[in-house]
Amino acid sequence: MERSSFLERATGWFDAVLCLAVLHHLVVGDGLALREVMSLLSSLTTDLLVAEFVPASDVWCAKLARGRPVTEERWSEATFEAEAQRWFTIEARHTEGLRGRTLYVLRRHTTAHVDE
Repeated sequence: MERSSFLERATGWFDAVLCLAVLHHLVVGDGLALREVMSLLSSLTTDLLVAEFVPASDVWCAKLARGRPVTEERWSEATFEAEAQRWFTIEARHTEGLRGRTLYVLRRHTTAHVDE
């Protein structure tokens, strides 16, 4: 019996998705486009995404870059917010003081509002 992939089965399944200390691994470490990652996350949740932004200045983010430059347009808080707002409304944000990591509560738009 053939089964569909997890992502196919998970699409639109969750009321909320938690994405803590993950995004920088996908974008900085694995080189995925932030837009693609945000699009995927928006397809998984019917309502909320709680995501942690880890700045390029964070020691762990720098290690993931493995010496490659992390450009502002690829990975910055401004870029994260701009890409997030294609699919979500920023409901809340809280920046942790020492390391500058920011926790976002994002609410999915009820209609598609994406310029791909």
